[in-house]
Amino acid sequence: MKRYFWLPLLALLATACAATISPQADNDGVVPATTPEEESADTDCSYFYFVWGNTAEANGSLDEAEESYEKALVCDPAADVIMRRLASLLVRMGKQQEAVVWMEKVLARHPADHESRFWLAQIYTMMNRYDEAVATYQAILADDSADQDALLFLGALYARNRDYVRAREMLEQLVHLDDQSFGGHKYLARLYREMRFFDKAAVAYKQALELGWSVPLALEAGEVLEQQRRVEESIALYRQVLDEDATNDQARQRLVNLFLHTDRVEEALAELAELRRSSAEPGKVDFTIGRVLLDSGRVDEAIASFNNILAADPGQDGARYMLALARLKQGERGKAKEQLLKIPAESKMHEEVTVLLVRIMLDEKDYAGMEKVLKARLEAPATRKPRFYALLASVYGQQKKNVEAEEMFREGLVVAPGDVNLLFEYGIFLDSIGQHEAAFAKMDEVLKVEPDNASALNFMGYTWADQGVNLDKALEYIQRAVTLRPEDGYIRDSLGWVFFKMGNVDRARQELEAALTLAPEDPTLNEHLGDALRALGEVEKARGQYERALTLLNEEEAKEKVRKKIKELAP
Repeated sequence: MKRYFWLPLLALLATACAATISPQADNDGVVPATTPEEESADTDCSYFYFVWGNTAEANGSLDEAEESYEKALVCDPAADVIMRRLASLLVRMGKQQEAVVWMEKVLARHPADHESRFWLAQIYTMMNRYDEAVATYQAILADDSADQDALLFLGALYARNRDYVRAREMLEQLVHLDDQSFGGHKYLARLYREMRFFDKAAVAYKQALELGWSVPLALEAGEVLEQQRRVEESIALYRQVLDEDATNDQARQRLVNLFLHTDRVEEALAELAELRRSSAEPGKVDFTIGRVLLDSGRVDEAIASFNNILAADPGQDGARYMLALARLKQGERGKAKEQLLKIPAESKMHEEVTVLLVRIMLDEKDYAGMEKVLKARLEAPATRKPRFYALLASVYGQQKKNVEAEEMFREGLVVAPGDVNLLFEYGIFLDSIGQHEAAFAKMDEVLKVEPDNASALNFMGYTWADQGVNLDKALEYIQRAVTLRPEDGYIRDSLGWVFFKMGNVDRARQELEAALTLAPEDPTLNEHLGDALRALGEVEKARGQYERALTLLNEEEAKEKVRKKIKELAP
């Protein structure tokens, strides 16, 4: 998330205080002559048009003001104050290039005028003329290396353009010169945060808050503390925000998230109750309360919460869907289906609704019901989804209607050619009916569309490993898959299995043990580790893994295979 607000610092203030312009006379009432321009100046004329322009600008007549300032400069071409005022007006009018011309005229007359040079740098910044803005700030620093405004603005400009090294140099120099610089610490904190130096960012935010507390800055600091997992400090800071602004929904929402992530459900619910009081959309808060109750196992309270939402607004499809999930958690399939069927097919949630409905019917082995629902969804273009073709194909596959299943995949790929999920599911189906070469061809199509599809890489790599062929290629594919999904236990198991097939049994054991920490309840993973331990001569450990696999297996054929391995072990 990029929330580093360099632009507010770099925004040009398009207003300026006008100095009073009047003819400067000596004791005899004569304007001293210095330059040819000044000798020809008509200061009374210039002052008249300046006042006219100032009044027009105040009244919002910007074109009239521009014309008046230009006339004033005709009367007195050397009036620097009017040049600056005209440049400011031109910026307001969006005429930045013309403003640059006038500011350059001022600087040509007064090269050491840092204030005018500063303004010019800001105009360049507004025009995205980055190199010229940088050069202008650097010119100020060449005259005065301790100019804090130039250090601050140049640091922010570097940061905005992702030149973090030089931005850090400028801002650290600023806070070294003045450790009480609020702007220096604030923008340095944001820079450290963007550079992912979270420890430094936390310190800089703390210093900035001590110099100038504000709710937005405290919220930024709280995020940094969260990233460091300094939960209690984050909570304390958000509490401080709420002490100052009890209706700050952002702080309260973050408290809710922190409490939920640390399993402090009661505290999260208490904050949600407070949030509901100040929220402009209490229904959304009620929905969140219901989800928290459901996730924490308080199903009856969740059901009551969702029913209350629906009593107030029966069209809340999200609440109805969650109510169906709650009913399903209680084992009330009929009531769950009843709620799902009340959600109209044109609902934005119809895909999730259909999938859950099919899942319930699958548990009931209601194949006719599943076919009816999915066919109805596929008939209308508005409700047709590629996923439904795969689901209906799966329903046919469950009934051994392989011809109908394959036809459904083909129809789906006509409607959604190149759909990765359809291609992948088609490949899995073909493999399940023994068409292994065709399955491989589909997985290859998946990788042509999406080269980093971890599931397809894993499928092909594992299949090669299991067959004991193309092991180098299998290792390459599976290592890529592991890089893409390092927390997937099944892919990690594939990596262990390919090492086993390559004869690197020690490495196989290491990967298979890692896989089991990620998916301990999978029988195949337990069996694979048993095979590796058996190969290493660790008979009793191998026996333990095989016996564990037996307790997790359901199919008798698979169980018999593992029993045979146990019998083959030495007594």
